[in-house]
Amino acid sequence: MNDALELALDQLDRIVAGWTESPPDSQTLEREFGLAIEAVLAHADRDEYDYVGARIRFMLDSRLGPPVPRPSLH
Repeated sequence: MNDALELALDQLDRIVAGWTESPPDSQTLEREFGLAIEAVLAHADRDEYDYVGARIRFMLDSRLGPPVPRPSLH
């Protein structure tokens, strides 16, 4: 992994940690999350996408809890 990618992922983690302590309004959350994801993807090579996705999923699950399963329509 490259250092710039790790720094961008760490910044995203800090942003999400701040949201859990003091949630922003939805427009701010959407803007900040979008900018943070753009920064992460700007530093990720195509072969790093699986790592990036897993790291973001782990970060969100650890901060917000795992997603609640949706009932099947079948």
